[in-house]
Amino acid sequence: MWNSAAAVAPRLGFRVRRSLLHYSRSTAERLVILLFLLTSALHSHLAAAMSREPFSLPAAHPPGVQARASVVIENENLTFPVTPVGQTSTICRALCVCSTPSLCTCDLSGNLVLLHPLAPPFSAYNYLLEPYANGVIDCSQGTPVQLPVFVPSGHQVAFTIAFSPTSPGTFTDYLDLSFYNFYLSGSAPVHPTTTTSWYVDASGLKDHTLFAWADHAGQQEGQLNAPFGDASFVVLAFGEPWVSQKTYGVTGFSPNFTFVSVDKIETIAKHFILGYEIATQRGLFLAIGTNNYGPYVTSAHGQAWATMLIDLEKWISKHGFAVYLASANDVELENATSPQPTFSWFQGFVNTVNGSGTGLYNYDFGDASSCPTSQATSTPQQCGLTGWTQKDITDLFALFVPEIYNNSTALEWQQISLYNDLQSGRSESFIEGVLTQQQACVQRPPCTGTDYDAGTAWMQLVAALNGSAITAPGVLALRWSTDLKWNQ
Repeated sequence: MWNSAAAVAPRLGFRVRRSLLHYSRSTAERLVILLFLLTSALHSHLAAAMSREPFSLPAAHPPGVQARASVVIENENLTFPVTPVGQTSTICRALCVCSTPSLCTCDLSGNLVLLHPLAPPFSAYNYLLEPYANGVIDCSQGTPVQLPVFVPSGHQVAFTIAFSPTSPGTFTDYLDLSFYNFYLSGSAPVHPTTTTSWYVDASGLKDHTLFAWADHAGQQEGQLNAPFGDASFVVLAFGEPWVSQKTYGVTGFSPNFTFVSVDKIETIAKHFILGYEIATQRGLFLAIGTNNYGPYVTSAHGQAWATMLIDLEKWISKHGFAVYLASANDVELENATSPQPTFSWFQGFVNTVNGSGTGLYNYDFGDASSCPTSQATSTPQQCGLTGWTQKDITDLFALFVPEIYNNSTALEWQQISLYNDLQSGRSESFIEGVLTQQQACVQRPPCTGTDYDAGTAWMQLVAALNGSAITAPGVLALRWSTDLKWNQ
């Protein structure tokens, strides 16, 4: 019945249109094409595109269907999850012919004909003739067939629809099988330009040398970004919070811990900004970073950090620079036996910022060590023996550009996002990008298992978020990609 109106009209007395099957009331058999839906096991991140129930016609006449005159054949809209260039998303579908719309058992036969094929980046392939199995569809087993094909009663034709983008963008097309139309859409996100962020180690450096480095690093970042026309995201990471002789600052990094005051950190940031502005005025998101390790992870230190950034923000505004300033914190779950000191630091920062009337905020560029990589629910799960839970992470006053050093870290963050969405009842895209440390690992090896390049890390996080229909929208929020490097 799918082949053409001429082929079936002499026998059954109906003519085929794109969306309607018209038939005579004298016809004993009522024929309808029934589309079965199946969540394909071919690609785990397609739950969003395959959540509909199997299509069948209700006994009552729905709007748009003429009583006694026609049966509507629904066209189907299929939206693939956001799929990175170089990856493939697939959907499994099947068609058969039946006489009872409300309880189809594929009890009739007909010809299945390809009327409109798909063009890249979409494709339909692997057509398999298989026995009807109570609504179960298998796109991996069956007898391979080519269209057009006669579908006997008691059988169905299963097939795979794929989206394989080779360039960024949004794409649409439709597949017409015997007047049943699948309207497809898919998008491939643009991998953001990877910037260089910095572990700023002041050990052994005089102030003028440190400031000169910041000038050069800022100018270099500006030169790299100028052709792209978008803003750069850069973290200047200064290390562990510290207090020396009642002066707040950081103590740097091992092995030569060197104290750097908040005043000097502010001056280093100014030099970086000035260097960037010399090269381009495209815009800069600059996050000044510390971490949550040591005895000075306190509310008072958070207040001092906020005060430094408030002063820096005023300087930026005075000069009219296109710089968006933020705080950053490398929150490592194993740095403390509980999240309470970290909470105190963040609360001290937020209270000070709120009191100033500025719009400064925090980025967490840390880890989710030992957090679960599967089975998230609306109840927060423990992150191993760290003393943290998934809720503790989402409760931080922060946006997230987390460390994605391997596939496990990508899954940990996807599960945190899923917990947050399930708990709140809405999709909240608070992960804004990925952070890696490949350049730093080359400088100071070894980094066993934590040396992902930025492109691989970004794609792993995209794949992880696409693992659930709930977190998949978060892919569109991924706008930053940055890789850490040592300044010396």
